[in-house]
Amino acid sequence: MKIFNCWLACLLIFCLNSFAQEGDFLREDIIPLSVPKDFQAFDTSKWVQSSVPTANIGYKFPVPPSFEEKQIYNSKGIQKIQSASYTDLVFNLNYNVQYRALSSGMKGKEIDAVFNEEIQRLSINFGGYPTIKKRIGGASYEEMYLEISFKPDKILRCRLIYAQGSLINFYIVGTAPAIFSLPTSYFLDNISGLETTPSASSNSTSNPTVSKKKKGKEKPTAKILTWVKFTSKEFNAEYPYKPQEKIYKIEDGNANFYYSKNYFTRLSGRNLSMVGSVSTKDYSYANPETQFVIAIDKIRQETGAVIESEKTFSYIRFNNREYILKSKKDFYRIRLYLTPAGFFQVMVKGSLEEINSPDADYFIQNFKIND
Repeated sequence: MKIFNCWLACLLIFCLNSFAQEGDFLREDIIPLSVPKDFQAFDTSKWVQSSVPTANIGYKFPVPPSFEEKQIYNSKGIQKIQSASYTDLVFNLNYNVQYRALSSGMKGKEIDAVFNEEIQRLSINFGGYPTIKKRIGGASYEEMYLEISFKPDKILRCRLIYAQGSLINFYIVGTAPAIFSLPTSYFLDNISGLETTPSASSNSTSNPTVSKKKKGKEKPTAKILTWVKFTSKEFNAEYPYKPQEKIYKIEDGNANFYYSKNYFTRLSGRNLSMVGSVSTKDYSYANPETQFVIAIDKIRQETGAVIESEKTFSYIRFNNREYILKSKKDFYRIRLYLTPAGFFQVMVKGSLEEINSPDADYFIQNFKIND
């Protein structure tokens, strides 16, 4: 119980703080468990900014990287790959950016084929196998998040991006816990210029559009937002645009590891934030009532909010509870699920009108647990 409470506190603090300000993803006051504090003591202001010349996409390295050029043979014949890399010998992390030119205007199955070929190439090169694959579509780019596990106990975390006729591969190789530390997430998250490139496969915009009333303020509805399908091993969801991700690897008292995975976004120009989270631990013997009380009490303590309402949905086959909380500034609508495979949390935060809006309903109702 004590271990669960510790995890739950970290998860809920993260979820609440991730709403603090738009774009605030790396909160140095939120330290993942089992990750040494040395990993958090990095000054991102000194990271070196560079860019992919052919696609005008920016990225950052801790220090100036090494550059090289080589050729590979694939279905397109011999192609040139340009790469930038840096190896952190202290924490045994290898940062890489690789890019090669492709045909412009590729769509759908063409992009899928390119991604699958690149995944196969990485798997063969590192002698491993993919454990996580998530396909994400942006307004002006297409993307896949990937993790490959290989011996000895190493993991490759990767973002494959097709934009403006180029395939860009951002990846890090290392072992736990370093591979899940804040510097690695900073490297993968701080990729700029994606939404400024010409549309590669979609005519939609990543920023939610709004409909205008004849009188009064603009009010968005779920029907006109461009929702992006999000898929993970544990759940499927839909977000107004690609969510940000934070994964914690947590060690329990028996030297076993499990993951706390958090995916969140905030609508630009609106007081509405959304987050979906899961802890992938065996909860088959946990008491649902106890876990729900612990979760909601922690949120009340962190926000100073009071419970406005509480209800259970009998038609949902998992143990569940939905709460409405009110703080001085905001309202929280939180739905919790306890399953044998994990503890799930779906949360929206904003004004009373926003958390009961069609967009909030759509997000919560389209959160599907995989079992």
